[in-house]
Amino acid sequence: MGKEAGAALRWPLFALPCGPHLYGQVAAAVAVVGSRAPRLSRVSDPTPVLTRVFEVLDLTTAGWEYGRVRVDTDAAALADRLISTAGQVLATIDDPPRLPPPVRELMRRNSTLDGHDPNGPQVVGGIGLGARMRETLLVRGTAAGLTKVHG
Repeated sequence: MGKEAGAALRWPLFALPCGPHLYGQVAAAVAVVGSRAPRLSRVSDPTPVLTRVFEVLDLTTAGWEYGRVRVDTDAAALADRLISTAGQVLATIDDPPRLPPPVRELMRRNSTLDGHDPNGPQVVGGIGLGARMRETLLVRGTAAGLTKVHG
């Protein structure tokens, strides 16, 4: 989905014409969904929630890849939280649906994206989306989303 948006994702999320993208609020909402995933499956069908989590992840990462949106530490933390929450929701589903094509495509990659300081040009870390997704969505392990840059 996000791949088709391409150049329409050209703005950094903090500089959108409609105002700032609220990473903090989105990340907090996603964290709440993840922490309450076991309850979610008891009161509702978790599949639509999982679908929306994957859509937000797809739009976030498509902006990085196709819209030339810079990956900063806040964006990397949001992506990591989305992946973690998707894993938590998947764990509650007895017969989980197939992962969406954009997710499977990202999981096949072994590249690490540089994570920049939100207030400057320096690279302060990196996120390996494919590895993180494989660990969480296939193996359901837990690993840090950002790794320290050496050197």
